[in-house]
Amino acid sequence: MSFISSLDIVGSALTAERFRADIIAQNMANAKTTVTSAGEPYRRQQVIFQEIPLTFDEELDKAKGGVRLTQVVESQRDFLPVYDPSHPQADEEGYVMYPNVGHHGGNG
Repeated sequence: MSFISSLDIVGSALTAERFRADIIAQNMANAKTTVTSAGEPYRRQQVIFQEIPLTFDEELDKAKGGVRLTQVVESQRDFLPVYDPSHPQADEEGYVMYPNVGHHGGNG
């Protein structure tokens, strides 16, 4: 494997991780957003990476490779109900649905 190929692999990983960090920052910025344009709380975004597939010759040569972003998906975990009857978005029972950012329960 050449030195340049190694840098390409590392570069692709750093680019992917930078994008993941941007998504995490977006999630943190919206952790208290109870209503979006869709009319529901913000849904946590998650990134999915994939190894860049190599051809047989590239695999033998160990040239190229790396990782790439394949998609950004919205978490389908349940929203977090918080009792706060004074909140403008509180339901008739006094609960506000908060984003699923940092929420460890629910259905995935």
